[in-house]
Amino acid sequence: MRRFASTVLIATATVLLMAAGPARAQSGPTLVMEPDCRTLGGEQVYGVKVGATGLAPNTQLTIQIEWTYIVDPPRGGGSTSPATFTSDANGNFASFDFSTVGVKTRYTATLVYAGQTNTKTLAVTCDKPTTTDQCKNGGWQTFGFFKNQGDCVSFVATKGKNPPANSP
Repeated sequence: MRRFASTVLIATATVLLMAAGPARAQSGPTLVMEPDCRTLGGEQVYGVKVGATGLAPNTQLTIQIEWTYIVDPPRGGGSTSPATFTSDANGNFASFDFSTVGVKTRYTATLVYAGQTNTKTLAVTCDKPTTTDQCKNGGWQTFGFFKNQGDCVSFVATKGKNPPANSP
């Protein structure tokens, strides 16, 4: 009877481990996009930093960037060729930076990794917030030049007299 109980316990543990394995693999990498608002030679830069987390350590990934200029009527844009990168020892890829100068831009990044494709889009307008609600729930990050939510709220509350920590 003990032998049967041990066999059932081992079989149960194996089934649980097999069930847990695919769930981890399916969660896959996370594509991260952050706006990069700064000035270059007196002109506004509308950039994006693209990274990834949740990769296996020291493995290859491919990223491609497409962009469209945000103008009325919409026109212009392009794309990069897919570029291959390697994750670090922690399974992260720090960033691939891309930018346009003088034109608000919508970026779409495509990450291909281990047979999975992740796509994310971010409009980089470098506009400044006008209400504190725009700073809440991570909204401060969409502007590209606040160090945290408090920095954003302070900027709005002082009507811009307290400049952002990373002023464009």
